[in-house]
Amino acid sequence: MAILEIGLNLEKKHILNIQYDNFKSTKDWDPSLRAGFISFLDSFSKNVYGKNLDMIKMKDFQMIFHSKIIESFTEPKEQKPLICYCITDNSKNKNIQKDILKEILEQFLNRYAIFDIFTKDEKYFVEFKPRVKSLVENSS
Repeated sequence: MAILEIGLNLEKKHILNIQYDNFKSTKDWDPSLRAGFISFLDSFSKNVYGKNLDMIKMKDFQMIFHSKIIESFTEPKEQKPLICYCITDNSKNKNIQKDILKEILEQFLNRYAIFDIFTKDEKYFVEFKPRVKSLVENSS
């Protein structure tokens, strides 16, 4: 089975989310709630274990994460994690998915200015979705 969902958050701010047809849930999650939950898990992992959030396994799914701290250019300077995540079934290889997440994050940071990442809302980043879909399709 392929990636079920893939997304990008700046700390608690939802930036991008793609749900694939085989994972359309009957209940819609508020993207801000999902971003807050992922931000909490990332912060918890760093503060309690001193490590970046890597993966969470559930009964039928796993969430895989890759993040990078970025810093704003405006005063006062802020440092926030830019978190890329995917949800897959448990049969997917974590390392392959991590490579995709790293590539998405790298291309996103090359495409968008830090100022825009910190200040724009999710509508601004919609044009990046085809690139994410292409990266996912090419990795299959």
